[in-house]
Amino acid sequence: MCGCLEVVLVVARSGRMLAQKLNALGYRVLVIDCYADLDMQAVVWDWRQVDSLSLDVVRPVFLQLAGRYSIDAVVYGSGFEGEVETLHFLQQQCVLLGNTATVFQSLQDKTQFFKTLKSLNIPHPEVRFDSPLKMDGWLLKPYASEGGVGIRRAVSATSGYSGYWQRYVSGYAMSALFLAWPDQVEIIGLHRQWVSSVNNDNPFLFAGVVAESAFPVALIRQVLVWLTQLTQLYGLRGLNSLDFIYANNTIWVLEINARLSASVQLYEEKIVAAHIMACLAKKPQISYNKRLFGAYKIVYAECLRRVRNNLIWPDEVRDRPPPGSLIQPGEPMCSLVVLNDNTKSIKQQLAVIERQLIDYMTDRC
Repeated sequence: MCGCLEVVLVVARSGRMLAQKLNALGYRVLVIDCYADLDMQAVVWDWRQVDSLSLDVVRPVFLQLAGRYSIDAVVYGSGFEGEVETLHFLQQQCVLLGNTATVFQSLQDKTQFFKTLKSLNIPHPEVRFDSPLKMDGWLLKPYASEGGVGIRRAVSATSGYSGYWQRYVSGYAMSALFLAWPDQVEIIGLHRQWVSSVNNDNPFLFAGVVAESAFPVALIRQVLVWLTQLTQLYGLRGLNSLDFIYANNTIWVLEINARLSASVQLYEEKIVAAHIMACLAKKPQISYNKRLFGAYKIVYAECLRRVRNNLIWPDEVRDRPPPGSLIQPGEPMCSLVVLNDNTKSIKQQLAVIERQLIDYMTDRC
């Protein structure tokens, strides 16, 4: 634990993963999030559930917690892609352990981001900011989104659309988790991403990651060069992730998520300690696990479900909803984390747990 910090506030759409990591490191943890999952509540000093991470919602809740506790720092996770004003507010109140709101916002400027990639000769799928004449082979992507929400295949001309068009590239959807501090970058791990087909309105919905144990060394070195260039240009700090498509021995860069990503939970808590040190502009001087294999999978409801009372949760289940919770079709029910060094075995294990879990933990409504 960093000696200058004691009480840390987590603000995220789902704060469970960060709360558990920080608690294991010895911090006193507070949480503001949208789910208030049981396993998050079990490790924190205090928590508040909110409907969104908008400034109007988060500001009074933050001020209420700040009136009760001496908050030393804020760590943020997912959910801020459309709520940058909230990040500006939080960094005005205390130390922000993550990229600044300005850095985070700059990476949401897709026009400039893809211009930057072009200037650095970093391959990326073709993009357009006006409607293509022929829609075949194009995706519609929102400017401010996370987890694949709102991404869909373009089928007709769209007027007034708040987003851009990107050429679809067939291949493996992947991400690189990396740690950045002044002028230096280290790749922590590579992961293949899964998507869910449960929600027809969101056919590219993020459904989890599995650690990638075999990847061409030459391409890893190339990604490291690109990340070093982008870190220097944008001033990235701490843990971030680079999303890309891998096809025919070529990498096509999609975006940088300038925050802690879901893949962080496949690593021991010391990786979050390294994140904190990097955000404080210090070179991490601790040993952390960079070789952990495993997978994280989100379980989505295929129909309206109600969580049963008095459940005994399997050890692999994370993000456990409170008893009686109503989960709408297409919404996440919970998630699974399996640690293993065999990708095929991991997929089989996840499939078995998921099939058993859906009927065990919920009733159809």
